[in-house]
Formats: sequence, C-alpha cells, structure tokens
Amino acid sequence: MNKIPRLNLGSGLNYRQGYVNIDSNRDVKADIYHDLEKFPYPFKDNTFEIVYCHHILEHMENLLGVMEELWRISKPNAKIHIYGPITGSFEVECDLTHKRSLNSQTFRRCFLPKDTWSFYTKAKFQVLKDYIIFYSILKPLEFFVNKSRKIKNIWERHFAYTLQAKEIKIILKVVK
Repeated sequence: MNKIPRLNLGSGLNYRQGYVNIDSNRDVKADIYHDLEKFPYPFKDNTFEIVYCHHILEHMENLLGVMEELWRISKPNAKIHIYGPITGSFEVECDLTHKRSLNSQTFRRCFLPKDTWSFYTKAKFQVLKDYIIFYSILKPLEFFVNKSRKIKNIWERHFAYTLQAKEIKIILKVVK
C-alpha cells in the first residue's frame, strides 16, 4: 500500500483506494463523513502530500474557506489536483447543486504569494498546470487552446460559451 498521505475531498461516487476519502453525504462510501463547509476539517496541520478534488469545489459556497483548509492540512509543496466544470460548459448548469464554475484564472488571483489580491488570505498556492478538456466533438481544439497562456486567455474570454469545453484540470502546489 502507498504510504504517501493522500486525501480525496468530496469522494462522492469516486472512492479511491490508498486515499483518505471524506464526504458529507452518508449515502456514498467514504472513510470520514464531515460537512465540507464546516471548518476545521478533522485533520492535523501539514498532513497530506496529495489532495484530489474531483468535481467538488464547484459545489462549495465558501471556496476561499475550503482552500484555506486545504492549505492548512497540506504539507509544504503538496500537490492539489482539481477537476471541475469550466466556465461556459454545459456541465455547469446541469447540476442544481453547482455554485460556480472554474477557469484558468480561478486560483491565480488571491492565492499567489505576491498578487494584487493576496491580502484576502494567508493560504498560498502556485499554479503548476491548468489544462482545458474539451468534449469529444471539439477535441481537436484541445491541443491548440492549451498551447499557450495567451491562446487560453483568448479562448476563455471570447469563445468559452460558443466552442464549449467540458472541464478544467488544475494542479496547485502548496506554498508555505
């Protein structure tokens, strides 16, 4: 068994072996049941090296609070893998429990160590990667859109609602 401490936040129907699976819904399999909007989470500071957030952050009312908790319970340099519906995606409106969409700028504003808005929180992250994932019919666009930050910004600002992608994958590094 893998000894790297890993967390699967909001495991839902995606229970992962080798992870601590936490969810608020007792109708799904989890190792720990906890309201993910209630802080603190039942973990010590600096516990996890990997945190997996598969389609959970878009359900959070207090995303800033959740990110502060993930920062607290993650070790320095831990990786946080995030998947969620991207702005403009059909998926955003398909689930009545969605509170938001995500995009390549979601974690670049107040979480960067020296950003204009960094005064909002002490939690800091470095964006290691963001990758826009398209529906199969538009899959050829995926390589092009992800080719550079400039192209990605143009697509997100001008074409996200017409040439829709499905989701975004973001990898953050915890900065402490």
